Amino acid sequence: MKRLPKQNTSLRTIRKREQGFGLHETLIALAAGTLIITAAAVGVQSTQSLMKTSEEKASQRQNTLNGLRLMRSEIERSLHTLVNGEPQDPELDYTRLSRLNDKVQICQAIANGLPSTTNKLTPEQRARFIPLYALKMNDDGAYHHVFYGLGKGSSSSTFSIQRCGSQLDLDGNYRTSAVPYVATVLNGIAAMPCLSFNADGECASTLPTDFGAKIGNEELKTEDVNRDDILLYLSALGDGNYGFEILSDNKSPEQGYLMPALRFQTDNRRKLIQFVGPMDCPTETEDQQCIETSQLAVSSAADRAGRQPLQLTAYARADKRLINPDDQSSGLTSNWVTGGQPITSDRVRFLVDGSGSMGACMDWSRDDRGKLIPGTSTREFQTPEGDPARVTTNYPFSPSYNVNSYVCNQTRMERLKEEMTKIIESLPSNTKVSVEIFSSKSNNGNSYYNNRQWSRSKDGLVTIGENRESALEFISSFDMDEDGDYIKPSTWGGTNPWEALLRAFRDRSADTLYFLSDGLPTSDFIVYGSRIAEVDDDFDSAADYFETINDERIADGHEALIVNAASIMLHSGWMEKLAESTNGNYTQARKQ
Repeated sequence: MKRLPKQNTSLRTIRKREQGFGLHETLIALAAGTLIITAAAVGVQSTQSLMKTSEEKASQRQNTLNGLRLMRSEIERSLHTLVNGEPQDPELDYTRLSRLNDKVQICQAIANGLPSTTNKLTPEQRARFIPLYALKMNDDGAYHHVFYGLGKGSSSSTFSIQRCGSQLDLDGNYRTSAVPYVATVLNGIAAMPCLSFNADGECASTLPTDFGAKIGNEELKTEDVNRDDILLYLSALGDGNYGFEILSDNKSPEQGYLMPALRFQTDNRRKLIQFVGPMDCPTETEDQQCIETSQLAVSSAADRAGRQPLQLTAYARADKRLINPDDQSSGLTSNWVTGGQPITSDRVRFLVDGSGSMGACMDWSRDDRGKLIPGTSTREFQTPEGDPARVTTNYPFSPSYNVNSYVCNQTRMERLKEEMTKIIESLPSNTKVSVEIFSSKSNNGNSYYNNRQWSRSKDGLVTIGENRESALEFISSFDMDEDGDYIKPSTWGGTNPWEALLRAFRDRSADTLYFLSDGLPTSDFIVYGSRIAEVDDDFDSAADYFETINDERIADGHEALIVNAASIMLHSGWMEKLAESTNGNYTQARKQ
């Protein structure tokens, strides 16, 4: 086997490292949003131009700066990242990149020069675009995804990072209506060098044991493996993770011999993308060599292969601040109701869950031993399975509700009221709104306490300016009567959003709906005697039905209703489908 050179590999002798991010990296992360998007748009264009016209080191350096500028700006502009692998928090299931396999296939088809509608791809064709991560973007209410993947580099031994998504115009806006395109943004990702040599000076590093089987050539010798073989191997790895799934330490796997010298990590909330060393560097062996950073292959003046570190740290956008009334300069945000995104519409409806499950406590006070702390008064709570205050002794027929004296710092309903109050207080005075809380009806057809509309918006949207105080009074009544006395959650009702949703879609004056719920519907969806969806199914047919109503709105010359849906604590497939089919945003809210 031919010996590979041991110099110019940016190796280091193992030494003890401090854990965590340094000050420099932290400052970089805190600079989210400060990059000029126009520069990023120019950068991707100049990146392509530079790659085609020059392979000199200076050009590649500028090339790399442009590519990193674009990557950082898009991460900071995004809502969150999507990566391969299972998230540690089940509530972040929406950040799994595998949910977008159909869109990844579009990128792979385009990377091969095929129509975006191509359904079947060969392993070799899939290998042209190995997905690393995706970004969910929101531009003026238009939600779309941008994908970054691994592809062929300009030389036979290097790789590249490619971008697949809508084109950026010079003004920083995305052409979301156009077909996505694939372009190289970072060229020259190095291959992992040989780090182990035998007594004869020959490379002793090996490839994965299943390498030959995965690419369909078990007779292939290590010295004959090339860059294309590596990409083909990555495309064949299990469950569509492509060898870059995020593991329990929030990092993609270590890279071995001849694999791309590229590795990245994220954080628990899937907001961070940071390039890190392609291998773990143990501290116990002082004379072992290790590659500390992701690597970019460069050409020196002597035309000899060299390497330079490849560094990137960027966070997806942080929550925006609340604005003052009538301040049109930026958007209003809320973590639950709006999913942390700005309210840009001035014709908006709010539909929130008022069912009994909203009376569950999110945060019980505990002592140093973890015991619940009793207070001096009692009240009724909804206590789902797993709640530490749930008892069955005194409530054998309805353990979901019980009265206790434990100190609850905040219930779901109290959190909802807090956020809705901030929203209403901060809406510009000319905004037209409707507020409705839904639950269900009893067997005799009468509505439970929390199945009602704000009286002033019962006949349609009203301007919030002169009605703000009335709206705030309505919100305060979600769990209290006129005298300020607490209303028991057991009287609030079940989860039946159907009539309220129909009202929202039939309101042609509204263009945006914020819809929040903490549970699956407890009633069938029936329209004019036709059963659209049943409690025992997944309710996807309900989302399809509302999409049809949107089509009718458009046919009648009205705007489609954009639905931004948020489910509390649990994932709701039908709410997510409803949001996506109406070009809205879906979020799965936690208690924090």
